[in-house]
Amino acid sequence: MKNRVEELRRERGLNQGEFARAIHVSRQTVSAIETGKYNPALDLAFVIAGYFGKTIEDVFEYRGGKTMYCEKCSRVFDGERCPVCGSRRVRQPAEGDLCFLAEQDYLTTSMLEDVLKQENIPFLTKGVMGAGLAIKAGPTLERTRFYVPFERLQEAEEVLDELTGGGEETEE
Repeated sequence: MKNRVEELRRERGLNQGEFARAIHVSRQTVSAIETGKYNPALDLAFVIAGYFGKTIEDVFEYRGGKTMYCEKCSRVFDGERCPVCGSRRVRQPAEGDLCFLAEQDYLTTSMLEDVLKQENIPFLTKGVMGAGLAIKAGPTLERTRFYVPFERLQEAEEVLDELTGGGEETEE
């Protein structure tokens, strides 16, 4: 989803942190919205538009039906081509599709597992190194990828953002 959040924020002379505090989200959430990596829920979109005295349509460009899913990367994105692997063999996401949520380090993995369990969000984990290499390298170097069902992805992203503050750990 394209948006004018950065443009409107800069017109007001605000940095991301100041704007984030004004709308009660993290700076990382503002950054993710501005770069198109995160589409805010409707209630947050209303808050953002209202802050600028605009309608949602003035701030956000909705491209209905363009949210796509890459089976190879398990990524959900807007557009016609997977931003991770470049594949054009993508389709609209379906209920039950396992979607990439994050890649976390050893310490954050157990915290994220606990929070997702507390929120009753089903998830699947996969070690990046594999068991053999992780044993040789040591568990503290292992990274874990999290996958959640499509219908719970946005909720899981919000949980992740609260847990990590939207840090760089969510990138592959």
